[in-house]
Amino acid sequence: MEEADRTSEDSLRDSSENTLLVRTVAMAQNLRVAEVVLMTGFWLIGALFAAPEITPEVAVRGAVFLLGVTALCLAIYSINSWLGFTGDRGNPRMEYLKSTSVRVYVIASVVWTVLALVVLTALDTRLLFAGCVSLVMWTAYSFPRIGLKGVPLAGTAVHVVMQILHFHMGYLLFETISWNSFAISIYFALVFAGGHLNHEAMDHESDERTGVYTGSAFFGRRYAVLGSFATFSAATFYWTLLWAGGMIRAAAFAPFAVAYVVQAASWLVFRPRLDRHETIASYRRSYRMAYLGAGLAFAVLKFTGSGQVS
Repeated sequence: MEEADRTSEDSLRDSSENTLLVRTVAMAQNLRVAEVVLMTGFWLIGALFAAPEITPEVAVRGAVFLLGVTALCLAIYSINSWLGFTGDRGNPRMEYLKSTSVRVYVIASVVWTVLALVVLTALDTRLLFAGCVSLVMWTAYSFPRIGLKGVPLAGTAVHVVMQILHFHMGYLLFETISWNSFAISIYFALVFAGGHLNHEAMDHESDERTGVYTGSAFFGRRYAVLGSFATFSAATFYWTLLWAGGMIRAAAFAPFAVAYVVQAASWLVFRPRLDRHETIASYRRSYRMAYLGAGLAFAVLKFTGSGQVS
């Protein structure tokens, strides 16, 4: 009898633990945590270029900044999900919205915004201002019916401008803004914009169905797919010019150049089938991993003494 009771208790405990795990995974998916973790790199890369070396102070400021921009990114994604809740529920990429209440995103938007602004203020009041600008612009992008997302090419322009801002939020941790930092940030802005165009191509059918006239919905998916690769190619050409002109060192140039080569190879493999959502998603995963690897490689090279910006 006691053995049966213990077995029953163990089963209930296991069931409870499984339920908690399932809920945690579901909440992480609802808040798009995996996407957020990847996107924080677009803020951190600026700090990486500016950081002089690894010291306890640099590590602490970097860790606090990571907390702040992660909260900021979660706020941006939560606001995006809140404002686009009705339309996005018909997007196959966001099936999980069907099992979620819009209140989750309203609450998450407030909580993450407050945390982000508090942390950024503690670091530098200029980061507070930049964080507020970022929130306002991404809200203007996401707003239903009148948002910039639904204006052909405007969404891409927002991504270019905002990535220049995001880069410099990280850069300000350790250095003052300069023409050199601005020139470097343009490369990452083009990469960010190229990814956005590919994202539009992924969501082509759902945006067309809900009347959101992104560049892909307005000009056609082929435009978005080709425009995306052309933007990545232009970014790499520009990066090469910066290296040839002595504005960046080889250890900064090489990892991202290799990432582009990997992307170009993936493009050739996937190109015949890039008229389908699933294929575009697979292509996106391949180049995202390549650029993530490039960022990590640059970090290693920089802090072994060969990757500092000249």
